[in-house]
Amino acid sequence: MSRVLRFAAIGLLFVLPTVMAAGSQPTKASVEELMKVMHAHDMVNAFIPQTQMMLEASAHRVLQEKEFSPQQKKIFDDMSGKIAKLLKTKISWQLLKPEYIAIYRKTFTQKEIDGMTAFYKTPAGQAELTKMPVTQRKMMQAVQAQLADLLPKIREIQQNSLEQMKAAGPISPALEGGSQSN
Repeated sequence: MSRVLRFAAIGLLFVLPTVMAAGSQPTKASVEELMKVMHAHDMVNAFIPQTQMMLEASAHRVLQEKEFSPQQKKIFDDMSGKIAKLLKTKISWQLLKPEYIAIYRKTFTQKEIDGMTAFYKTPAGQAELTKMPVTQRKMMQAVQAQLADLLPKIREIQQNSLEQMKAAGPISPALEGGSQSN
């Protein structure tokens, strides 16, 4: 019996490192390699102008009915410049890289990181990296179009519910004011 236990213990010594490695935390170097093949640096750098354009478009929508004097236009442009500068100082690859690495190391195993790295080194993986932002943008546009069609119905449901709530008893002024839309 002790021979069987000894054999089992020796077997565990050989098997355990393999099992442990499969679920182990990835190395910093392996995550950095994944970030390199994923072009994470480029994605973060592209985020800044995209965010700036989104913020400017949002501001233009809010202010679309307003006509600006030359001085107001300059103030608006200065605001855009300040926001761009802020984004560049607070959102950069140098600042985010340590956080990305820590998140990936906590989230994925070494085996998963190795698998993703292998995939992103392939032509299919590179195609996914190149085409996914466009795909996601188109999907978001499709969802937004659906939501735009639903917005009148959502507002109607909100208004009907608010009226029912008022009929059921006193209602908070904040809730009443929050139900109003553009």
